[in-house]
Amino acid sequence: MASADNNDHGTATSVSNSDANGREDALVPVEYQNGEMSEMGWPMAYPVKPEILDAAPTLMTMWAALRRRWALALGLGIMLSVAGMLLTMFFVPIEYTAVARLRVSQKQDQILSDGTGIRTDPTKEWPAYRETQRALVKSQFVLLAALRKNDLMQMAMIREQGNDYIAWLQENFKARFTSPESEILDLKISYRDAEEAKRMVNAVQAAYLLEVVDAERSKQLQKREKLKAALFRKNENLLTYRVDLDNLMKEHGDPDGPAAQARMATFIQQIKQYTLQKAPPQSMLFELRFKRRGIIQANIEGTWPPPLDQALVGYYVGANQEVQFLSNQLFQYRLLLEEEKLRSNNPNSRALRQWLVKIVAAEDNLAETRARVQIEIEQQMRQQQGNYDSAADAIEAIDKQISPLLDSIKEIDIDIAKASTMLQGMRANAVAIKQKEQEVEQLEDMTRTMDRQMQFLDLSVDSPPRVIKLEGAYVPDQNGSWFFKVAITVLVGIIGFVLGTGGVSFAEFQARRVGSSEDISQGLGQTVVGTLPSLSGGLLHRGAGPHLQAMLADSIDSIRATLIHNTSADSMRVVMITSPLDREGKTTLASQLAASLARGGQRTVLVDADVRNPSCHQWFDLNCDPGMSEVLREEAEVDDVVRATRIANLWLVPAGRYNSESIQALARPVAADLFDQLRGKFDFVVIDAGAVLTVADALLIGQHVDGAVLSVLRDVSRTPDVYQAAERLKSVGINLMGTVVSGEDNRSQKRMYRRQLASPVESHPAESNPIGSNPGESNA
Repeated sequence: MASADNNDHGTATSVSNSDANGREDALVPVEYQNGEMSEMGWPMAYPVKPEILDAAPTLMTMWAALRRRWALALGLGIMLSVAGMLLTMFFVPIEYTAVARLRVSQKQDQILSDGTGIRTDPTKEWPAYRETQRALVKSQFVLLAALRKNDLMQMAMIREQGNDYIAWLQENFKARFTSPESEILDLKISYRDAEEAKRMVNAVQAAYLLEVVDAERSKQLQKREKLKAALFRKNENLLTYRVDLDNLMKEHGDPDGPAAQARMATFIQQIKQYTLQKAPPQSMLFELRFKRRGIIQANIEGTWPPPLDQALVGYYVGANQEVQFLSNQLFQYRLLLEEEKLRSNNPNSRALRQWLVKIVAAEDNLAETRARVQIEIEQQMRQQQGNYDSAADAIEAIDKQISPLLDSIKEIDIDIAKASTMLQGMRANAVAIKQKEQEVEQLEDMTRTMDRQMQFLDLSVDSPPRVIKLEGAYVPDQNGSWFFKVAITVLVGIIGFVLGTGGVSFAEFQARRVGSSEDISQGLGQTVVGTLPSLSGGLLHRGAGPHLQAMLADSIDSIRATLIHNTSADSMRVVMITSPLDREGKTTLASQLAASLARGGQRTVLVDADVRNPSCHQWFDLNCDPGMSEVLREEAEVDDVVRATRIANLWLVPAGRYNSESIQALARPVAADLFDQLRGKFDFVVIDAGAVLTVADALLIGQHVDGAVLSVLRDVSRTPDVYQAAERLKSVGINLMGTVVSGEDNRSQKRMYRRQLASPVESHPAESNPIGSNPGESNA
């Protein structure tokens, strides 16, 4: 039994073979050259598909698809066109368009435009203003006002819309300027009743002028009155503020004047002098209090006279001017050393060594000075302690020194407080005057702005409105609606026709049928060994005309010559003719090719291996059985089923009556014996096999042939099926010799044969094409 792997990507197809004992061999995959193989030997990558299988539609391919289904496309297009036109005529009513016009001025006719005294650019303000007015015309409050004041709710136009009449009006009422720069605003609505359309447009126009244009003028009048009252109050406040400012200036003078500045400078200088006078007594007071605290502590601890306070000694040493000078000098040297390190990349440079020497010398000098000063201070402190007999005497003496220092510091603080109080008073007066000046200035700016606004409002109110009524509603062209409806109807008909024909053409394109031999040779990259003329089933049944018979005979002879030329006769004796699917011209090709080989003097046998759908016996008016099926079931010998035909050198092996046993026998050695015997008895064996994609018979038979030819029928075969059939044949190791395209419409060749047959020397095409009819297969 044969098994075939049907895969759209062209994967390997495996065939199981049985020996004489009926034991099936393992499935042997055929390797791809373009794909990697797994460890099990199966392909892991698929060959790249040709672009024609997934190509987008083009004008030429859509036209070819339309040519194949022109009757269906034309019928569907006419049907959709007529249906669309009828529906348009019945369901698209004639509508009348009522139009009213307003003029929206690009700029206000006035001197000022914004209350600032500066003219604005109308080109910048105009687009926003015109869009605002266009939106206001269709606004909900304008539409409601139009319906309410004009009693339009009873019109059919409104009642038909139910509760959604406002949304319907906003969608269908048009407010458009006649051009991008035009000042003319057209108000339009279309409805089947011209009078209702005009009433609606007039009502909306009147409501817009009243609710928007006149209301805006009323708002400006109210705004002017409010602004006038506010300006009066601001002027009164300004007068009060100016009086207060004058009083402050008289009382305290000008804070920015030279006299006030001189007095403030005097007080500041006094505060600085008092602060400098306070520093010495404060420093002395600190030292005495520190000494007094040390004496008290020493007396409590019983260590009087007390040892010298090293912290106080250190304080006096650090406060020494000479020590402070040397410390600052050492600090400067170290800073200069760090700067030199940043500038120099050499740590042993001469400049660095010089600074290090200076630093060491400064450190030594500072240490010697500190030691000397410390000895001097300690001697002074011991002498002071030696003047008192007890700690109480020492404390009493220190208190006598502290008392006058406290009095002096208190007097200085009083002087500083007085000067500070005077300075703060002058500054407070200056701040008050400055604040009052700012308030007066702000009020003056505000009143000036309000005054400009008043002028602007006066001019605006007295100027003519920017929006005025030009025309009431009217219907421009009532006859134009009929022409519009006719145009719409014709357009719908054209669209329906295009959709119908285009839909059929696109659907046919999706089938991707073979349109010419170039689709096979260039699109799929397969070898085309020949083409056959277009012969319908009726012509084959009745017998083709002389010129068609001549064309068919020459085409078949050309295919025969191509096959014999491209291959060696010794190695190419058994040829299988198959097709992707049924009814794609394979039986016609096999029969005509066998007849052509016989006419060439070759002993040829035609084997009808399409046992499921046999038809070759009908071409030669012979019985179907016994035949190949009986030989496969071992019910007959090969010699018993080979039958002579009426054509010299041509024999036929019919299909016989098949069953499942005969199909299963194709995978057993008996099939190989059958073809080996025929190979030994005849020069050529032409096999009409079944379709590749429907059953696995052709793949099993192909294991015993020298080569295979794929038959393709123009406008019937599909390119994906042709590609898949070829890949499936190659996947099981069958030598695909090429493809024959049947149904090629070569009109120039037909005209040439007609001229030849009409010439004085006429050929006899019946002799060159001995197979006259095929009652069983039209496009098999």
